[in-house]
Amino acid sequence: MTFNLKIAALSVAVAAAMFSVVPAQAFPGPPAQRDFCSASPMYCRGGGAAVMPASQELMALINSVNRQVNRSIAYRSERGDTWSVYPEQGDCEDFALTKRAELIKRGVSPGSLRMALTTTRRGQPHAVLVVKTSEGDYILDNFTNEVRVSSRSSYRLIAVASANPRVWTPG
Repeated sequence: MTFNLKIAALSVAVAAAMFSVVPAQAFPGPPAQRDFCSASPMYCRGGGAAVMPASQELMALINSVNRQVNRSIAYRSERGDTWSVYPEQGDCEDFALTKRAELIKRGVSPGSLRMALTTTRRGQPHAVLVVKTSEGDYILDNFTNEVRVSSRSSYRLIAVASANPRVWTPG
């Protein structure tokens, strides 16, 4: 994981701790995400339903896209924190952003697809995609082809983008 993402995750963790007693406070996303959205606004649009109706078709699509993107990008740790879509090589944010772009292309509401920051079991910052459905929030992760409901994953989300991808809240 890159140094800038580590700083962003630490900042978000501090913000989450500070705001844990009061309602979640919105804040801009990580610096690399803001740069990405400035350079590629078409991939940072929100809108549509904030929660997708759960269905077998939606779950099949989510699972298919998760596996497809996990196979299509070779994992590579980045020296600088640069977010990109459809790279040949990339790190966790690139996987999550590509999954988000692909799901939007296939008809899933952008407002239901949320970038999220967490940490791995080793305590390293990590990004995943969260799909909000009427039956729960599902995590798409480049570490596994298995899509898991958030409550049954090993992750504690530190920060999550809102239905507007440029606005984040503590997890």
